[in-house]
Amino acid sequence: MAGNQSFYEYLAGQAGRNLGKVIGVLIGLVAALLWIIFGFWKIIFLAILILIGYFIGKCFDDKVGLGELRTKMFGKR
Repeated sequence: MAGNQSFYEYLAGQAGRNLGKVIGVLIGLVAALLWIIFGFWKIIFLAILILIGYFIGKCFDDKVGLGELRTKMFGKR
């Protein structure tokens, strides 16, 4: 730490330089807490629902129909 720099300023500077690591640690912490609170299978189910929601939102953002998305994911049948 430099001369008049407070601990919180130092910590904020370090977090800014290592943002990916900080985000990774926070995601790991949240995942661990959810696992402890809800259990493994409920977290897997939650992750699947989040992914489904992401892909539906992506369809709206990209103005892609769900049928077209299904064709891209699974091919023509």
